[in-house]
Amino acid sequence: MKSYWLTYLVLFFFSISGSSQSPQESTYNFNNTFKVSVSHFFASEYRLTYERYLNNHRFSIAFSPSYVLNKKPSIWLNNNVFQQISGVGANLQIKLHLFNKYGPIIANRKGTTVLDIYSAPYFQYFHLKHVDENVSFLTDGFEDDLYVKGEPIVDIIDAYEGGVMLGIEIAIHQRFIMEFAAGAGYRYSHIESIPYSFPMIRTGYWSRGFTGVVPRLGINFGFTF
Repeated sequence: MKSYWLTYLVLFFFSISGSSQSPQESTYNFNNTFKVSVSHFFASEYRLTYERYLNNHRFSIAFSPSYVLNKKPSIWLNNNVFQQISGVGANLQIKLHLFNKYGPIIANRKGTTVLDIYSAPYFQYFHLKHVDENVSFLTDGFEDDLYVKGEPIVDIIDAYEGGVMLGIEIAIHQRFIMEFAAGAGYRYSHIESIPYSFPMIRTGYWSRGFTGVVPRLGINFGFTF
């Protein structure tokens, strides 16, 4: 009889402990995520992400608007030449959540680290403007001190890109998460150059005007709500 009551008390204690994790103490009912990109910040791109979970958190859609702004010395001969890049873009991901520990990332309990591994096709578009100011050219290849000041060189870039990302989200607390992702895609860039009829220096591999296969890396921090 004593063992019976002891078993009953143990089960009763665990039932209370389990019920104490109310929905307010868990992120299970939070279907939205807001993130800030850290990796894109180092490329002078300011990107925010809103993500919405669907179909019992098996899928999610993430939309990321971006703003690009950077000004730096150019590679041209004149030391007073500066290159400025500015523009806007958008990224759309459709995430398929492949593995998680307690259900999706949003099902974590306070103080417990959970994992969410996903695969996501993405689509991206950027409209950018590159400007080289105070451009100077050598008039004679043998006389380094003979320069002629030319017009600013302006390139307008429309870049279209699609690819696949593989990522992992880690819940570090009740609502706060970290996200790491890597992947690759194919980019097509259309460039309109002024005053020339061809792009000047925007088509290198690390340029946003590059057309071809490009790698992708993302590090984000955010919270659910």
